[in-house]
Amino acid sequence: MIQLHDSTAVDFQIKLLFISRRQWHQAVKRVKNFLLCSNADRSNKMQILVIGKAKRPRAFLNQELPVEYKPTRNAWMTTKIFKEWFHSSFVRQVRKFAKDNNLPPKAVLLVDKV
Repeated sequence: MIQLHDSTAVDFQIKLLFISRRQWHQAVKRVKNFLLCSNADRSNKMQILVIGKAKRPRAFLNQELPVEYKPTRNAWMTTKIFKEWFHSSFVRQVRKFAKDNNLPPKAVLLVDKV
């Protein structure tokens, strides 16, 4: 089983195609990063990891969302967060998928930009 991984950043509030330097700095403050992972045929889509700045984001209060959230000072992926995600989420989800589909519990994880 081959798993593909990538991360990206999104600013949900940006409304302009071209922005000034000042607007860019304001936008960077709102950025959230996402870690996305799936196998090659997309039959095993991993739970999305959202990385933001807030320790308790208002959007997640009293909500059961199908994402995992981790805060960091810059909303960046860190080695610590990646290792935690790998051991607690990736390995667990791969083993469950393999067991449910009668596959060997082995996977190759292709990582980009970490």
